[in-house]
Amino acid sequence: MISHFHETVFIHIPKNAGQSIEQAFLSDIGLSWGDRAPLLLRPSVDCDNRTPPRLAHLTGSQYVDLKYLTPKLFASYYKFGVCRNPWDRAFSLYKYLTDQSKPFANFVREEFEKEIYIKHNWFAKSQANFLLDRENKLLVDEIIHFERLNDDFKKLAKKLELKSNVLPHRNKSKNQVKVEYRDAYCERSKKIIEKLYKDDIDLFNYSFD
Repeated sequence: MISHFHETVFIHIPKNAGQSIEQAFLSDIGLSWGDRAPLLLRPSVDCDNRTPPRLAHLTGSQYVDLKYLTPKLFASYYKFGVCRNPWDRAFSLYKYLTDQSKPFANFVREEFEKEIYIKHNWFAKSQANFLLDRENKLLVDEIIHFERLNDDFKKLAKKLELKSNVLPHRNKSKNQVKVEYRDAYCERSKKIIEKLYKDDIDLFNYSFD
């Protein structure tokens, strides 16, 4: 998301409360969700698949690489993203992208690497891939933690002088059954996610517990 009004870039990592944050910025400048295209929240028209299907999910590097911002403007704008415990995020991806007909632990063991992480890589790739450049340098000025989302957003809203510091809730998972992510894993599935998202675990200092 690019908001020229706020001079801000938001790196929207899937399943990290991105739509809620985007709605907050839209509301601040009087735009509805249906009118979100001016903030680069629209489908991609890229014919050679360099971008994800929706431009909301560009990586930090792609804003400059694909010329949506000049290097100078990207450097001058305030940039932020949201990080989330990788095991929790993987469970949220499962609930969002599947019909949950197969137990999560079985799904991870049998299909996650092939059907989700690879086939849907633009959606499921590591958070580090979104937030770091090719030299592993952090591209954002601030990282909000999903685990303390509301408190962190209030601080962000004050810093950017948003009219409201209350974060709306959009894009809830289709599965509304409250299941603690830790209860969905077996030891093998836990290790698979640990291997796939090692960069995130190291970068954000997360643990399964």
